Amino acid sequence: MEGRAELSSNSLVLPPMGRRFSITPAVRIRSEVTGTPCPHGLVNRVKLRTDLEALGAEIMDGSMVLGDNAYEVELGLLAAPEGRFADYACRPNAIPAASDEELLTLVASGKT
Repeated sequence: MEGRAELSSNSLVLPPMGRRFSITPAVRIRSEVTGTPCPHGLVNRVKLRTDLEALGAEIMDGSMVLGDNAYEVELGLLAAPEGRFADYACRPNAIPAASDEELLTLVASGKT
């Protein structure tokens, strides 16, 4: 993806198209590993890292501890588009895509 995206602490920009996304640290909770039922209904969900930490979660690498529960997690980023996709899509230099999700997939795969 070299040269196709610019990443800063709070945004992702796809130049030269100018499509911008706000990014926030997020956590995908894959499984509860102790066998204890999850009282928060977190398994198979993506949550903002700050929201989990506000609940008291301790997050490190691929794991998270919250109360008596331990989880296998994936750390990542949640991207929210700034502006409407329709406004971006009508630009002359826009990459042909049906949605922001497809646009990000195309850029990440190098098919642009």
